[in-house]
Amino acid sequence: MKKKLGIAFVILYSMVANAQDSPESEMDKAVNFFKNASVVTYNEDYSPKDYVGSLIYYKSGDTQIKVLKITKPNDSTIVREEINDILYQKMHNKEEVASAKFLGIFSSKVTIKHLLEVILLRDYTLEAESFLAEHLLFQKIVKLSKPLTTAGYNVEFVWKVNVNKLTSRIFKEGDIQVGFNYQVEGSGKVYNKTEDFTKKSLITLQTIDVGIFITETVKSFNNIAKGLEFNSKMFYQNMIPTEQRDYFVTDDIIFDK
Repeated sequence: MKKKLGIAFVILYSMVANAQDSPESEMDKAVNFFKNASVVTYNEDYSPKDYVGSLIYYKSGDTQIKVLKITKPNDSTIVREEINDILYQKMHNKEEVASAKFLGIFSSKVTIKHLLEVILLRDYTLEAESFLAEHLLFQKIVKLSKPLTTAGYNVEFVWKVNVNKLTSRIFKEGDIQVGFNYQVEGSGKVYNKTEDFTKKSLITLQTIDVGIFITETVKSFNNIAKGLEFNSKMFYQNMIPTEQRDYFVTDDIIFDK
């Protein structure tokens, strides 16, 4: 028994030491992934299909967003792509949890005596049709957006939804326990598992600011939309500004009926 425990100790020591000392590239993968998002939510009250092809609107400084549905949930123009790939897996201390906004829901649970294990899996994506490829859809979006922007709202079209799975569990500093319910940090501290893995859906919304179309430039885009077919992915990626604004995390979402 002592031999087995010793082997387990060495293996787990090595695993966590490597995780703690691993280069920042692991976290960078997540940070860079979220840079493309405007909104990140753990709200599971709505289906990802409810967001794609919709307008979201909110006022600067608010964390509540409202959703105005444009397409139907079963719209055949929505493209689904299966990903099923682990973006990153890492053990986090309190400082790292505090610095990563998408881990904010854990901030009250992770103290200096805790470690948080996180596995982030990219599940699938949903992509909407380019509204510049459909003249009537373009007109509808501009018509709906004008009174909202006049009222002081930021209005954005959700062209892509990323559906992810975040698996986590928390460890607390303590004494070594028999079994496999502990991890060991490189400094020699021992952390015992306090809970089993929990899974949450983490959804990110990639958007484009509709406000840029409610100007004189609408006329030129309007004319282009009548005559050309668009590669929506290329178009939306090219529309992302060089200096991106930071995403915000919210579960306060209301669908406008």
